[in-house]
Amino acid sequence: MNEAREGVAIFGPDGECRFASEGFTGWVGQPLALDAAPTTPEALWQAFARAGVQGLAGVRGGFLGPLGAFLASVEKVDELAVVRTVPLEQGDGGNLHGRFLSVASHDLRGALANVRSYASLLKSPRFGLEEKALRALEVIARNTDRALALAEDIFDTLKSDNGSLRVERSPEPLRPLLERALERCAAAAKEKGLQVHLEADAAAPLASVDPDRFTRACENLLAHAIWRSLEDGQVGLSVTEEAGQLCVSAWDEALPATAEALSLAFERDLRVAQERTLSGGFRLGLARALVRALDGDVGARIDPHGRQNFFFTLPVHASEQPSAPS
Repeated sequence: MNEAREGVAIFGPDGECRFASEGFTGWVGQPLALDAAPTTPEALWQAFARAGVQGLAGVRGGFLGPLGAFLASVEKVDELAVVRTVPLEQGDGGNLHGRFLSVASHDLRGALANVRSYASLLKSPRFGLEEKALRALEVIARNTDRALALAEDIFDTLKSDNGSLRVERSPEPLRPLLERALERCAAAAKEKGLQVHLEADAAAPLASVDPDRFTRACENLLAHAIWRSLEDGQVGLSVTEEAGQLCVSAWDEALPATAEALSLAFERDLRVAQERTLSGGFRLGLARALVRALDGDVGARIDPHGRQNFFFTLPVHASEQPSAPS
């Protein structure tokens, strides 16, 4: 991999470049000819093409610039567009790293699943274990489930970094997936005494998504809202259709984040280092990785009710309908 640094550039709503790091300039070159700030990945890709940067076939957000191959992304923060570039390892090395992550994920999950299975087996009445031992097995099973989920999350973020995160799409009705995300967050919300709301019409539009990864993206947005919230408040998950995009938002009633905090909201590694836990920042970083694999993007804003929102957008595929029941 090239030794060049990662890059960042910030564009105003008029498309003017407010800031470009040396790393960004090296990977992409300057200036980019923009009619407006690149608020969607497609707009950014078009700007790169006009600047002479070549796309990499089969790599979402992958490009070839003056310094070699890189991954690019764009996030909307208020009226600004923050564009980031990260060196991309190419050739057999990149493929081997993706395969390594897949094998490591499979083996780790297999080991944890065995622990979970034997814990469940030992709870059977035929073993006649005392109540104290059964309580210990419950703790083992619960923590093994948590470790399994955490391992999957970590490997998905690493695969996203490597450009090897794959999705399997199908046209899906969204409300059942949103409800599943709420169910997964119910225990954490109950622990803080929070009321959880779902703001979605039963006839919410279809979207071409990977149902598991879409649900996990929603879950992680909501988990972040719960993490931010004080006790006995309210949080919610809402879905709307805005300008041909499906927008899923998680809102909370905590104090709005500062401009600086918003600019770093989805910075997984930095926030984990600051928070010293795989909770708030890790959750948003994981949501971003899952959404980008689905060709979407993330952002933050204050909604009309004055609530802090962290959200993601996805293309709407209105022409795709679920198959009729037989």
